[in-house]
Amino acid sequence: MIRVGINGFGRIGRILAREILKNPHFQLIEVNDIYDTKMMEYLLNQDSSYGNFKTNTTFKMTNCNDIKKLMWDNVDIVFECSGVYHKREELIWHIKNGAKKVILSAYSKELPTYIFGVNENKYRGEDIVSNSSCTANCTVPIFSIIDKYLGIDSAIITTIHSYTTDQNLLDNKNKDIRRARSATTNIIPLSSNVANATIEFLPHLRGKITAQSIRVPVTNGVLIDTNIKLSKKTSLTEIKKIIHTHTNPKISYISNDSFVSSDIKKMPYSNIIDEELIKLSKEDLLKLMLWQDNEYGYVSRLLDLAGIVISY
Repeated sequence: MIRVGINGFGRIGRILAREILKNPHFQLIEVNDIYDTKMMEYLLNQDSSYGNFKTNTTFKMTNCNDIKKLMWDNVDIVFECSGVYHKREELIWHIKNGAKKVILSAYSKELPTYIFGVNENKYRGEDIVSNSSCTANCTVPIFSIIDKYLGIDSAIITTIHSYTTDQNLLDNKNKDIRRARSATTNIIPLSSNVANATIEFLPHLRGKITAQSIRVPVTNGVLIDTNIKLSKKTSLTEIKKIIHTHTNPKISYISNDSFVSSDIKKMPYSNIIDEELIKLSKEDLLKLMLWQDNEYGYVSRLLDLAGIVISY
């Protein structure tokens, strides 16, 4: 059984805790956040997206705001989900204070990065790793397949993303001028790091791939619009054959179900390929539309990566 601690009890931390508490291979030892334990318990049990949750399992709750003071007694893995710490020099305190391994639930420029279904078999025992971002987990497995069998010359990625807690519910001041506007009533263009995350795995695309995020007024779900200039001419038939033959059914689901965003809620996949929305122009310009439950799907990959990390 893998003994787990979670630092950061926001959206990802709480969904992760729910899944750990239901999984016989994991034991939740402790969660930490800066807000009080009564609020932590309430938000774990009541969730507007996923409904109510009850457990008879007990675990420790703390509200420490200094990573250096967090003690992880009897913990194998700490999931760092606070959104505050991204550097090894910060995350090493989890190791110093008792944890054997740390998995960061975010993109990091400086940590070894593993995406399940892409390079998890290259894990070599590092004590602190990144699971990259939710959108990278969605796009990189598919881009890797397309690049291997058809080649990618360039790409533009548009992430159509549910709004998040770093946006304002109503118009209010913000360091980012667009984030100052109400998330519940606007379509808001923002930046995205998915291009940088993708380049880590496909370095030949450096300078040839760009990305943009569009935040929309829904509370859950992502639709990623990818436009790929292929290296060779092809057909829709060949593209669909490649996708059906080479995608990993554990992390990818091919759908003909005419999904809208609420339909993908709680689906545990890294990406859901909407086959009806695969388009090809002039035999070498490919459009793929990829759905993802950016919370539940991403949490599923965190747990998959934990299994790899702890069994090394």
